[in-house]
Amino acid sequence: MRKKVDERIRTLIENGVRQRQRSMFIIVGDKSRDQIVNLNYMLAKSRVKSRPSVLWCYRNKLEISSHRKKRAKQLKKLMQRGLMDPDKADPFSLFLETSDITYCQYKDSERVLGNTFGMCILQDFEALTPNLLARTIETVEGGGLIILLLSSLSSLTSLYTMVMDVHERFRTESHTTAATRFNERFLLSIASCKACIVMDDELNILPISSHMKFIQPVTNNEDSEGLSERERELKDLKDQFRQDFPVGPLIGKCCTMDQGKAVINFLDSILDKSLRSTVALLAARGRGKSAALGLAIAGAVAAGYSNIFVTAPSPENLNTLFDFVCKGMNALEYKEHLHYDVVKSADPNLRKATIQINVHKQHRQTIQYMKPHDHGKLSQVELLVIDEAAAIPLPIVKSLLGPCLVFLSSTVNGYEGTGRSLSLKLLQQLESQSQPSASSDAPNSSRLFKKIELNESIRYASGDPIETWLNELLCLDLANSIPNISRLPHPKECELYYVNRDTLFSYHKESERMMALYVASHYKNSPNDLQLMADAPAHHLFVLLGQVNESENQLPDILCVIQVWILYPDYLLEDLILIFSADDCHWSAVTGEHTCMAMSPLNSDDIKVGGDSIELGFLEPFYQDFRQRFRRLLGTSFRHLNFKLAMSVLASKIDFSYHEPSEYDVSLTSKLLRDVLSPHDMKRLEAYSNNLVDYHLILDLVPILAHEYFSEKLPVTLHGAQASVLFCMGLQDKDISATKEELGIEREQVLSNFIKTMKKLYGYLHNTAGKEIEATLPRLKEIEMAPLSRSMDEDLDEAAEEVKEKRRAAEEATVDPKLLQKYAIDSDAFEIEKALQDGKLSGSGVISVKSSKTNADKKEKHREKSKRKETDGSRSSKKKRT
Repeated sequence: MRKKVDERIRTLIENGVRQRQRSMFIIVGDKSRDQIVNLNYMLAKSRVKSRPSVLWCYRNKLEISSHRKKRAKQLKKLMQRGLMDPDKADPFSLFLETSDITYCQYKDSERVLGNTFGMCILQDFEALTPNLLARTIETVEGGGLIILLLSSLSSLTSLYTMVMDVHERFRTESHTTAATRFNERFLLSIASCKACIVMDDELNILPISSHMKFIQPVTNNEDSEGLSERERELKDLKDQFRQDFPVGPLIGKCCTMDQGKAVINFLDSILDKSLRSTVALLAARGRGKSAALGLAIAGAVAAGYSNIFVTAPSPENLNTLFDFVCKGMNALEYKEHLHYDVVKSADPNLRKATIQINVHKQHRQTIQYMKPHDHGKLSQVELLVIDEAAAIPLPIVKSLLGPCLVFLSSTVNGYEGTGRSLSLKLLQQLESQSQPSASSDAPNSSRLFKKIELNESIRYASGDPIETWLNELLCLDLANSIPNISRLPHPKECELYYVNRDTLFSYHKESERMMALYVASHYKNSPNDLQLMADAPAHHLFVLLGQVNESENQLPDILCVIQVWILYPDYLLEDLILIFSADDCHWSAVTGEHTCMAMSPLNSDDIKVGGDSIELGFLEPFYQDFRQRFRRLLGTSFRHLNFKLAMSVLASKIDFSYHEPSEYDVSLTSKLLRDVLSPHDMKRLEAYSNNLVDYHLILDLVPILAHEYFSEKLPVTLHGAQASVLFCMGLQDKDISATKEELGIEREQVLSNFIKTMKKLYGYLHNTAGKEIEATLPRLKEIEMAPLSRSMDEDLDEAAEEVKEKRRAAEEATVDPKLLQKYAIDSDAFEIEKALQDGKLSGSGVISVKSSKTNADKKEKHREKSKRKETDGSRSSKKKRT
C-alpha cells in the first residue's frame, strides 16, 4: 500500500542539502530497516551529484550479508521458501545491490576515521557508546543523513530501562545495577535538536519531534555563480594570489576560507627564513589542520628548505598530511618519480604509511618522519612540523622546540579526546615568552609566536545543527564555559555539596557548568567519561562552592569537583590492584604528568581492622605498599619529578625532633648494619664525616641511607635543606650539579648540607650500634713486652770481659807459620833481583813485582776472606742479641 510521506521529512532533507548541513532520523519499530530505502531515495533526488555512499555500523550481527555473493544466496533461499516474489523487485534488495555500502562493526570503527559518507546507518543502539556515536556521525558530509535504528524498542520510553553493553563494565560485586541517566540525557537532547526527526517504522513523526511542526523550506543564499558568501570569499582569495608563487597554487587546494588564511600565515613564516617562529594551529576535529600543514610543507620545499622533519604519535596519523604534501608539490609542477620519491614503511603494523619524501629537483631535500621520543637526534633541522601535538607528552613537545621554524597543530576539542594541556600550559608559555621585555636591549632575540584557529568544517557548512547537538550532548565544546574566578573565598566560607546525578544529567544548561570545570581540570577527556560519571553505580560527585546567596536565583562559581569511587573491603584488594596497575593511574601519555589517587578510610563499625593499623585502618598495607613502590621508582620513572612534590608525597610527616631511640630502633639499626652496611662501609662513612676522604668514596652508601631514612627506620632529625639534598642524591640519583640546579643553591651549600647529613646519620649509627661495629672489625695480634732479667750495665760488663779474654789469648799464642805464609811474596827470585838492580825505589822503599799465583789460588784466597767476614758478622749479631 502506497502512503504519502510527511512533507516535513522531505523538507528537512532538502534543507540540509541546500545549506550543506546534516540531518538525523531516529526510526523506532521492528520494520525500521525498510524505511532506509525511502530516505535514501529522497536524499538522492535532492542531490545534484551521484548517489550517496553509505556507512552501515553494527555490533556483531548484521542480519544481511555484507558480501554480494552470500547476499544473493540468501535472497534465493527466501524465494524458495516463498517469502519473496521473484517477479517483484524488493526495494531493500535493490538498495543493497545498487548502493556503495561500507559495513563496519563498532569495534572496528577506528578504520573509518578520515573517510566521508553521504549516509550513516547505526543499528544495535544498546552497543553504542558516546565515543562511537561521535566517531561515526562525524564521517557524514554536509547534506547527508544519520539514521538510528531502534528496532528492538516498542516505544522511546524503553530507553529509560535499556541495558547498555557498556554497563557490564560499570557493575561491581556490591553495585549490580547501573543507571540509565545517559540514555535519558540523549532523549532530552533530541527533543531540542533542530535537525532531528523521531518517527516510527511507518514514517509517522512522533510527538517528541513537535519542534519540527513548523519547518519551512529554505532558499539558497547563493550568487549568480551558485556560491555562498564564504565560498565567494575563498574564490576571491584564490584569485588574488593566483599569480604568486608558491602561494597561488597552494591556496587553490584549500577548501575553506579559514584553511586558506592558515596556509598564507604558514607561508609568511616560511618565506621569512629567520627560523625563530613558532606557529600553532588549533581547531576542532574535521577542520583540515593536517591538510593545511601538508600544503605548507610543500611551500617550504619550493622555498628551498632542505631538512624538514615531521613528527606525530604514529606515522599513521600523518597519512592526510603526506597526501597533501604530494598534492601541493604536484600543484607546484613537481612530478613523482621524476622530481620526488615517496618512501613507505616496511613495518606491517604501520600499513605502508609514508615515512619519508626525497626531493631532488633543485637540490637534495628531505621530508622525514621522526618519532617524538627521538628529539635528541634532531640535527641541522630547518622546519619541524608537529601534528596532533596534544597527543604527545607535554615535556617531549617542549624538548622538540629548538632553534628552528616550528609548526604545530592540536585538536582543542573533539570526540577523540580533548587535549587541553597544550592550550593551558605550553601555548600560554610560548605566548608570554614571545613578548619582548621592557628592559631588554635586544627585542628581536626572542622567538616569535603566532596562533591560528580554524572554525569552518571541511565536510559541512558552519552552524551545522548536528554538530551543535553533538557538542551539547557530549560536552565537547565547553572551553568557553569555564568559569573565570577572580577571587577565591576563604575556606571557612566554602561548603562541600553532594551532586544529584539525576539533576546533573538532565540536559540543563546550569548543570553543565560543573562539566566545564571538569573538562578544564583534565588534560584529556573522552566522551565515554561522561557516560561513566552518569551511569556507574559506585561513582559519586561532590562540588566545593563558595558562600551561597539564597536571595539570588543563580548558583555560585564551582571551585572544585570531586569524583568518588566507593570500594568495599570485601573486594578491596582485587579492586585496588586493578586500579594501581592501570596505566593512567601513574603516567599520562598526553601530558607526561603523573596522577595519584587519594583515598581515606571511613569510620564504620562494619569494617574490621586487623593488626596494629589504627590511624589508617585497612588502608595501612596499601599505604605502605604505595610508599615503598614510589620510593623505589624515584630513581627511574620519577627521577625528574619536582623534588618538592615528591617529598610532599613521600615524606610529608617525617619528624624525629621529639623522638628518643627505642629498643625497636636499635634492633632495626642492628639489622641494617648486619644485612646491608659492612664494618668497612662504616669506616668509610667515619672517614668522610671526619673530613679525611672525598665524598665520592661514599656515594654508593647514599642511596642505602636515603631509603632507610625516608622509610622512617633512621630516627635522625634533618633540616629541610639537608633532607632535600639526601632526597635528590639518594633517591632520585642526582649528582651534585643536578642537585644544585634542582634546589637553586650553590655547589658549596649542597656539599655543606651533604656532609652535615652524613655526620648525623653516622653519629646515630655509631652511637646506637658502635660496639657491635667495633667488635666485628679485624684486629692485629697483640705482642706482650716482658721486662729483662738483667740490667744493661751487667750486659756491657760481660761483653767487655769477653773481648779482653780474646785479646789476652791472642797475645799469648805462638805465631803459626801457616798464618805468615799468607803474607809471602809469590814471585820468581829473578823478578825480585831484577827489580832491585834497576834501582828505582820509591820513597817508602817499596818495590812492585809480578805475582806468580794462578787464578785458582786467587779464588781460594777470596773464599777464605768471605768466610772470615761471615764469622765476624755472626759473632757481632750474637752480642747484640745478648
